[in-house]
Amino acid sequence: MPPLDLDALLCDRTASTGYHGRASEQCERRAGEFPCRFHIVVSNANNPTRVGRGDFFYGSIDCSLESSVLQLYDKDLGLTKPYSASVQINEDRLILGGRSFPFQVRRDTRARRMLLRVMPRDGAVVLVLPVRASLRSGQQFVTEHANWILARQDERPAVQVWQDGAVLPLYGAPHIIRHRPDARGGVWVEGQEIHVSGRSEHLPRRLRDWLKRRAREEFGAAARDMAVGLGVAVKRVTVRDTQSRWGSCSAHGNLSFSWRLMLAPAAVARYLVAHEVAHLKHMDHSIAFWRLCAQLLGGESELRAARTWLRRHGAALHLHG
Repeated sequence: MPPLDLDALLCDRTASTGYHGRASEQCERRAGEFPCRFHIVVSNANNPTRVGRGDFFYGSIDCSLESSVLQLYDKDLGLTKPYSASVQINEDRLILGGRSFPFQVRRDTRARRMLLRVMPRDGAVVLVLPVRASLRSGQQFVTEHANWILARQDERPAVQVWQDGAVLPLYGAPHIIRHRPDARGGVWVEGQEIHVSGRSEHLPRRLRDWLKRRAREEFGAAARDMAVGLGVAVKRVTVRDTQSRWGSCSAHGNLSFSWRLMLAPAAVARYLVAHEVAHLKHMDHSIAFWRLCAQLLGGESELRAARTWLRRHGAALHLHG
């Protein structure tokens, strides 16, 4: 059986070549450089399977199925993945299989490919697009990954409400919240308990404000101590409740951190402080930057351990409060 003429398929995006052969038969053709806008797909019984994707496709294509069709799809014209859920995309809502979720589209100058994120706290779906990507291709990307999005939504754990008897991981260690309605003093720690005075409806806000205040003081002090040793200056430290990043550093020397780092082990919070302080010397993620991070933390092992913890457990920090 002669090899499939993929060059001919490239000339005609809607063309397809069918064949019938024994299971032992293979059809191979060495691919040169196919533009990344094309997807090569082997379909059998109407179940498409992606064979190659990326900047370029190299190698051979195994067409040993009893009855197969090789097709070339332009990503803006045809779907290359099956999906079962009905999809409706509005300006700020995404409806999948009758379920509605908040939806956002973000342009990122650093993004090289399209990304999807499901926010752990509210289930918001965020589509990250490179600057030159079309909105239409982004919508198709969401459609192709409808089943993936629903699976991530089903895996999302419940939010941990702050109330009397709930557990809060202060510095990564479990502390029981105790409501003290008749006491005065705001919020304080006794052993493995966090006591909160005032009315019950104000408990979450009081506890959140207390954590923000401590985060601003502690992260700010740690950042300035590190900066002195590097001969740089920290101008201002703020704390926020961001979902997409744990910290940031501006070109003017202003640092920002998520107050939720107060719920992580102290070594993890210290890593984030070191990360942003290192940006005062290197506004990139070069080898020199990571070496400086390790130096501020005391070694490569400390750096790796903190990054691993954050990658595995960071999303859970957004489930409190």
